[in-house]
Amino acid sequence: MFQKTISVISAIVLGYIGLKIVTFLFSMLFGIAVGIFKIVVLLAIAIPIYFLINNKLSKKNTDYDF
Repeated sequence: MFQKTISVISAIVLGYIGLKIVTFLFSMLFGIAVGIFKIVVLLAIAIPIYFLINNKLSKKNTDYDF
């Protein structure tokens, strides 16, 4: 009986630790995915602005090209 109780407790503890590890890994993966998504969104916003500014600058440069 005592051995059975110990095995049940150890199984619960191991299950709890396993669940903690799995949730930690999931949160890590989710955090990485959110970070990649943020970078992609920032690039999607920044690249067109960069090209617009670049085009305006190059047009200004050609205007003053004698």
